[in-house]
Amino acid sequence: MLTFKKIMPDSSEVSAFNQLYEKSFPAEERVPFKYLLNKIKQNKGNLLGLYDKETIVGMMYYIERADLVYLFYFAIDDAIQSRGYGKEALKFFTNQFKDKKIALVIEELNEQATNIEQRYRRLRFYERQGFCQTGEEITEMGETYALMRFKNNHPIKKEYVHLMQYFWSLPIYYFFEGYNKVLLWRKKSLVQ
Repeated sequence: MLTFKKIMPDSSEVSAFNQLYEKSFPAEERVPFKYLLNKIKQNKGNLLGLYDKETIVGMMYYIERADLVYLFYFAIDDAIQSRGYGKEALKFFTNQFKDKKIALVIEELNEQATNIEQRYRRLRFYERQGFCQTGEEITEMGETYALMRFKNNHPIKKEYVHLMQYFWSLPIYYFFEGYNKVLLWRKKSLVQ
């Protein structure tokens, strides 16, 4: 049975969560962990530790504002996946925020991707937990993601954009928007 604990930046376990974060997400999908911790200090982000007894088994980093909660990073230690921890964690999470909209993104289902089967497994996992695709895409740091929402297929991209503007602060958000456009232009010109 999982237990959940909010992790603060001064926690003695921060380095263990940093290692799990770096192991679980490719470099191009990660923002510096120090930045995520700083957002916790600013009350703009939250890190939830997932434990089986005293053992760290996973993490959930999320942003909450108004009526939207965005699950930014969700990881179960790959050495112990397929034991039901992910399902149990998402059930807890969706129950905690049952009165809010809950969103997350997954890598786009690009058939040319080297990890396409993993992407389909991830999609099926989230669908089994009650998430559905909105039909909207988000591009961040040159990567394209499919936006998903819990229990309702209503589009929420506009709300997501407002949430990310709040989280990053407008100047940084618009820097990333410009960066995305440059990366997309580079990708298109390389293909042509």
